[in-house]
Amino acid sequence: MSQVKAELTRANSGDKLLEKKIRETQRRNSEEIDQMKMQDMLKKGSKGSGSAPETWWIIGAFVTFNHIVALYAILFYSAPTPIYWCIPIIHFLTGFGITAGYHRLWSHRAYSASWPLRLYFMLAGTNAFQGSIKWWCQRHRLHHRYTDTDHDPYNSRRGFYFSHMGWMFEKPYYPRLKTLDVSDLTADPIVRFQHNFIVPLLFLMGFVMPAMIGRYFGDWVAGVLWIGFVGRLTVWHATWSINSFAHWMGERLFCDDISARGNLICAFLTNGEGYHNFHHEFPRDYRNGVRWHDYDPTKWFIRLFFWLGLARNLHRASKNAMLQSRVQVVESRVAKTRAKLAWGPEDKELPEMTMQEFEQRVKDENLEWIVIRGHVVNVADFKDDHPGGAKVLISMRGKDATAAFEGGMNNHSNSAKNLMQMYRVAKIVKHDPSDPKYATED
Repeated sequence: MSQVKAELTRANSGDKLLEKKIRETQRRNSEEIDQMKMQDMLKKGSKGSGSAPETWWIIGAFVTFNHIVALYAILFYSAPTPIYWCIPIIHFLTGFGITAGYHRLWSHRAYSASWPLRLYFMLAGTNAFQGSIKWWCQRHRLHHRYTDTDHDPYNSRRGFYFSHMGWMFEKPYYPRLKTLDVSDLTADPIVRFQHNFIVPLLFLMGFVMPAMIGRYFGDWVAGVLWIGFVGRLTVWHATWSINSFAHWMGERLFCDDISARGNLICAFLTNGEGYHNFHHEFPRDYRNGVRWHDYDPTKWFIRLFFWLGLARNLHRASKNAMLQSRVQVVESRVAKTRAKLAWGPEDKELPEMTMQEFEQRVKDENLEWIVIRGHVVNVADFKDDHPGGAKVLISMRGKDATAAFEGGMNNHSNSAKNLMQMYRVAKIVKHDPSDPKYATED
């Protein structure tokens, strides 16, 4: 009986291993198919060979309509002065809904927030007209996981216009979306509420609220046109600038391998989101501008609510990790620059000779050679430019000048040592390189 049970156990174990292998194979096949579909869509378009990617007409029409109405308001519709002042104020407050809420709180879980603060972020983010929290965060997590690839929704390699706003005119196809864990988003009741009622909330925050503010100042139409449409465009283009400008211009202090950059202009436009290179390297950090002088109002905003007890668990990248990234960037740049410079022949390229051979050749061929640090240096073309005069070098002809070079007569600078390497013509060995006893096997 026990043998039968053992056999059944081994059989079940084998079946489980087989099922696991099958699932793993299916997963790999699915990823390969998704990759081929994505590449095919980008090359041929989703409707067949030769056509452009399928247009997302409803979003494209809405974005275009907003630009037309905003342009009409700017050119032809004057508003009461207080309404003009409302635009930068609401831009600032709405921006926090995206930067502190959609981005740092929900997309990256850089800190935790109480429900009143999350409610404010939800309403402010809704006013920005950038979709629901869940929809926004899913795209953004894809952007970080697959930066600068075909699976990046804002892929900067497809051009400045595409990463800025062109991506919205293409119907989304994100096969890797299913690989994302969004359980934290679906567990938040505020996120669920907004996602389920996004359309009425957009109408309330994007049209009713601007009309009410406009009516308070005597012109509800001006409120809709200026606070609603013009104000919406300022928030849109500020946010989009992170996908475009912040992947196109600026400094890369923490990582050289991605297009994300940091620049002050984007930081001013987006409440501090402009330090994008740091953010891509340390997305869990609640700060974007990590230096004390960086303009990052979102960081100060989150810290204020931390002091008030409405935010907690603020994540910070360690100083050691940040310095590691900085050092690696510097080392990478130094290595690239070094590779472009002439350093003279490498040791392995130099012929070998003994000291006796060196002395004999100098004597027989009247060569202007000296030995420094175990290398034969030809000073014929340099002696007249030698800061200490040609006489010093001539006096060392046919001799080992290492002691004099390394402080006996002068403490030579690094540039002098580099120049010496450029004039090396051979290296000194203790044995005769032609002696078969020292020959190396192929």
